[in-house]
Amino acid sequence: MARTLPTMPSWSAAQEITSTLLNQITTYTQYMSSPPSFRAEQHTTQSITTGGTGQQITCDTVIHDSDSGLSAVSPYPYVVPVAGIWDLSGAVGLAANATGARLPFLTQNGTTINGSGPLAITSANTALWNVLASGVPLNVGDIIGLWIIQTSGSTLSTAPVGGQSSWFAGRLVSLQNP
Repeated sequence: MARTLPTMPSWSAAQEITSTLLNQITTYTQYMSSPPSFRAEQHTTQSITTGGTGQQITCDTVIHDSDSGLSAVSPYPYVVPVAGIWDLSGAVGLAANATGARLPFLTQNGTTINGSGPLAITSANTALWNVLASGVPLNVGDIIGLWIIQTSGSTLSTAPVGGQSSWFAGRLVSLQNP
């Protein structure tokens, strides 16, 4: 369930600090010490076709979702509950295949997040491809997804077990207005 975003109290220089103001500061501090965050994993195999504009990875198992942003409908994107600056990350696990390229990326409202490509380009035979997008300004209602393009020439399956499963995570790091 989404929490209510507390407001930081303000006061004038001559104003007494009351228990109400101190309680508001405490509530705000507690909220930011455990900000909105999520992590979902893929526990069901998905077929990824070759070429095209990519496919969204279906991370179908919620590990945690502090503010109920993960959609309950496939392909399970994250709907941002609180505006601010977010750190997002993920990984796509694919069956090993020595042909072509694998290009995982993150999207915001269907558009690739700048700089969210793979952390390292390794051989096509690598099974797990990591992505990171740090300091992303997001608004309430933005839809975030983990995607991949692969060019092996044939359909590849994701690998939802054995330490190579795909995952998708994020955390609010600042309430700065995007």
